[in-house]
Amino acid sequence: MGMAICFKCGSAKSGALVACRGCGAAPQTDNEYAASLALSEHVSSKEQLTQYSHELRNGERLSVPRKALAEALDALKDPQLLAMLRACMFRPGQNGRVWSPMRRPDRPV
Repeated sequence: MGMAICFKCGSAKSGALVACRGCGAAPQTDNEYAASLALSEHVSSKEQLTQYSHELRNGERLSVPRKALAEALDALKDPQLLAMLRACMFRPGQNGRVWSPMRRPDRPV
């Protein structure tokens, strides 16, 4: 799925919408889904992700442009992207909670 960072703690993780192994955070709201996607290689470069991770880890204000968050929200409406994300959600050895448009976010997978 590509590199992503946690929207809460800035730790690296294996996918935009999987739960963070560092702090356990998983996106629950539309804004958290958008932030999670914006904090992934789907929307941001590796250099940007490094900067965002630094900001989150140091308690600084996150500098993700509003345009990137809007793009991420729009992308989450794309059926092709949703299909790709669903296909990547369950990889061997990955036991974290993930977001799925097919389940309620308050119920673990």
